[in-house]
Amino acid sequence: MTEQKKTKKASASPKLMKRKSSPAETTIPQSEEKCRIIFDEAAEGIVLMPINGTTLWLNKTFARMHGYDSPEQMAHLRLTDLDAPGTAALAPDRLQRLIAGETMAFDVEHYRKDGSTFFLNVSCKVIEIEGERYFLGLHQDISERKRAEESLRMAHDSLLAIFEGIDEPVYVADTDTYEVLFVNRVLGSLLGTPGDKKCYEYLQGRHQPCPFCTNEKILGEYRGRSYVWEFRNEKNRRWYRCIDKAIPWPDGRTVRYEMAIDIDDRKRAEEAIIENEARLRALSDNLPHGMVYQIDSGTDGSERRFTYLSAGVETLHETTAEEAFADPMRIYRQVHSDDIPLLAERESEASRDLSTMTAEIRIILPSGDTRWRLFTSAPRRQPDGHLIWDGIELDITDRKRIEEEREKLREQLAQSQKMESVGRLAGGIAHDFNNMLSVILGHTEMLFDRLKSDDPLLTDLRKIHKAAERSADLTRQLLAFARKQTIAPQVLDLNATVAGMLDMLKRLIGEDIDLAWMPGREAGRVRMDPSQIDQILANLCVNARDAIVDTGKITIETGDARFDEKYCATHAGYMPGDYVLLAVSDNGCGM
Repeated sequence: MTEQKKTKKASASPKLMKRKSSPAETTIPQSEEKCRIIFDEAAEGIVLMPINGTTLWLNKTFARMHGYDSPEQMAHLRLTDLDAPGTAALAPDRLQRLIAGETMAFDVEHYRKDGSTFFLNVSCKVIEIEGERYFLGLHQDISERKRAEESLRMAHDSLLAIFEGIDEPVYVADTDTYEVLFVNRVLGSLLGTPGDKKCYEYLQGRHQPCPFCTNEKILGEYRGRSYVWEFRNEKNRRWYRCIDKAIPWPDGRTVRYEMAIDIDDRKRAEEAIIENEARLRALSDNLPHGMVYQIDSGTDGSERRFTYLSAGVETLHETTAEEAFADPMRIYRQVHSDDIPLLAERESEASRDLSTMTAEIRIILPSGDTRWRLFTSAPRRQPDGHLIWDGIELDITDRKRIEEEREKLREQLAQSQKMESVGRLAGGIAHDFNNMLSVILGHTEMLFDRLKSDDPLLTDLRKIHKAAERSADLTRQLLAFARKQTIAPQVLDLNATVAGMLDMLKRLIGEDIDLAWMPGREAGRVRMDPSQIDQILANLCVNARDAIVDTGKITIETGDARFDEKYCATHAGYMPGDYVLLAVSDNGCGM
């Protein structure tokens, strides 16, 4: 201890605060092992330096803070070597105040061994040990706090920049003193600068805080709020939705910011929505021969609950909206039993891909009257998973009646066109009959009286018989085309049946149109009335002839076809199996 005191007295200047390299100089002026352990393992970095000396005693914590493994590795450094630019931990004025007995706390920035810097909070005072006075410094690493403060400051600056850029009035006020700390350009243009006014004086012209702020202060925590505020001045009167929240301020206090959102336009929009809803209800209630409805079918589509019905329900279903709301199946039970599968199929298809559904359905009213309805409905999913159907139902009974009458007229027109074709056909057949009759009469006149059983002229009689059979075939074809006959199905060779019809078809379509016959080798047999095949070919060829301008070509083909289950699943009306193909095509431009 005597040697240490001599060393301190030998160097009184603070500028020579440099650690000596001998091991004895890295121990504290206390011999007890317990004090040494406490000194080295303390949570704070500890520096002990004689007032009038240069020797430093450092604990291990201080060394580790600076990136060194032990205090001995810092023996070549002075405290000033650790100070980062802008830091003067032992500035002269601070030294004088410490020597005078003042305890001081201040922040410094130090270098680590690797050249990086970090922040320390130093609590420093002068103490006396065994008659000698020392500077005692306790160091705490406050880098995290400094980074948090810097982040808060940057966030504060960014927040104010955001507030300044918002096109709505914004201000910041102290929750305790009601001091206005910030006003953005929008609020400033409305109310001017706040000066030294409190927030309640500046914003509302009050002489004391509003009850809400007072109550929040009593509770000890500002929780924020949202309210509607009517702003008035000599130039303006508008409604705002005000939202305020508590936020930290860089100096550590809690403040609140408040933003006022102009809701005048929204209020006008709400009024317009209410007006539009009333207008739409009036339109739906007065929809002629129809009604508007909305159905909630639940999350899985199994429910059927009306959430809206226009006044047309009373006319279309002979029931009131209240009765339908009370008994959702009341209207569904009116659907004709034969049309229920169609309605279920259309609803299932629409619900899968949320597409619009249309269906023409018969309704049996409580009065017993059967009416036709057109349902058009669009499904949609709500956030809660419920499937909602928005639809319109129209009475199309009159339209259906007109369509039926139109279909009858169309059949009558087709029949008349068919008869016109028959007349055209009869001329050609009459020519053949004339030729055949000439053969019959010629051979009969020459051989009638001379014919004997062994007469060689029997060959001519066979020709006469053949011509008579051909005439019978032409007669059958003519009758099949001209009028309906009782169906008599039989197993037919399709190729042979079509080939026997070609002569008549050529006369039917005229000389300017070429008829091509392309029989398929694999075409099988069919079971049907041959007159039906004749009628099908005649109708198709007449339609093809009408689609051709001037000259053209009609092609008749046969073959086989197979439809599998995959094809039938995507083509309604088809059934899996093997089929015989009969195709009639033309190169006309259309009817």
